[in-house]
Amino acid sequence: MALRGGLRTVGVAIALLVLVPSGCAMTPRDGASSSSGAMTLSGLPWSSGSNDPGLGEFRGRPLDVMTTWVNDGTWRGTEVVWVLQEGSLDDFRGKLSVAVPMLSNSNDSLAACAAGAYDSHFVALGNTLRRHNRDDAFVRLGWEANNHPASQADGYPAAWMRCFRREVTALRSADPSVRIEWNMNKGGRIAGHLLYPGDAYVDVIGVDFFDMWPVYNNADDWDLDYYRTHDGGPRGLGTWLAFAKAHGKLLSVPEWGVNNGGGDDGFDNPYYIQEMFDFFKVNARFIAYESYFNSQCPNFCLGAPGRNPEASAKYRELWAP
Repeated sequence: MALRGGLRTVGVAIALLVLVPSGCAMTPRDGASSSSGAMTLSGLPWSSGSNDPGLGEFRGRPLDVMTTWVNDGTWRGTEVVWVLQEGSLDDFRGKLSVAVPMLSNSNDSLAACAAGAYDSHFVALGNTLRRHNRDDAFVRLGWEANNHPASQADGYPAAWMRCFRREVTALRSADPSVRIEWNMNKGGRIAGHLLYPGDAYVDVIGVDFFDMWPVYNNADDWDLDYYRTHDGGPRGLGTWLAFAKAHGKLLSVPEWGVNNGGGDDGFDNPYYIQEMFDFFKVNARFIAYESYFNSQCPNFCLGAPGRNPEASAKYRELWAP
């Protein structure tokens, strides 16, 4: 997309210098209109998915990625990945993305994690992925830790990162092909980059990017937020892309969507759908995958039983064959 609103300002340049090391210069909305050449089931130039198989039928294109979560308050869920145990993805030809908590419940601790108390659960997870031929799955370990009080990351970033590294090491020992996805919220209680555990422990950098806090009503709103930072780290979608590039990683957007909850939480917003599509298209070769959050209906959902007819129509128009 063409740059709007005169964003080539000193403030933007400073923001990007914070995020991008010397030798990795970027231009506004840096990207490519073609993919890196990888084949997709959807036929799109990037991998596109959802947590809802019905969204593939709604848009008329297969899903490339299926997202799921195992936060059920037990280590059992982590070890078996319920959708794999139940067999609901046996016929799915795309990739799996699974959000896995670092601690199963409030009785667990980051200190115990760092000492190896939970290693066996992540070895079991790796064995599960391999047994089900999902050894190349994306694992969103400790997702949105910058925004989840239950993660215990707020106030204890060093302990959180030690735990993250320990669990990654255990998981990789059983499944060397797994793709570790370090996945933050676009903004949160703490700046996401303060929890970055190091390139050796991350394969993909992910950001959950909903149409809320802020809501993107128009081009000015979108462009104002695009290069926004948080404590010198990424906050807007453009700065998250810059952060991923600076670390030599692809960017994922494993949860995104409208939220027609009223007030500051969002509305039925086809403009946001258009901007997200344009971002994925322009930056296709830098995108690991994106996945629409077609859950918590009706507020977030496209198609029935959602209450977002305009956003649904725009998504179907843009993602259709």
